[in-house]
Amino acid sequence: MTPAAQILGVTPSKLRRWVNEGRFEHIAGMEWRENGFQTERVFSREWILAVAKDRKLAADFSTHNGAAE
Repeated sequence: MTPAAQILGVTPSKLRRWVNEGRFEHIAGMEWRENGFQTERVFSREWILAVAKDRKLAADFSTHNGAAE
C-alpha cells in the first residue's frame, strides 16, 4: 500500500482507511496477493489513476518507475 499512497501523495494509513471504508469499490484494479504468510493489496496503475481522479489528487509515478503496488 505504501507505493500507491506515495504516488497519490497521501499517507498509507489514509489510503488504507479509504479502501477499508469502501470508497473505491466501484473502481476495478485492486487485487490481493499472497506474500508468505500474509496477503497484501496490489493496485494497478489504472486503479491509482482512477482514485487520483476520484479524489482530485495528482498521481506522481516519477519515483516508482511506473510501478504500482
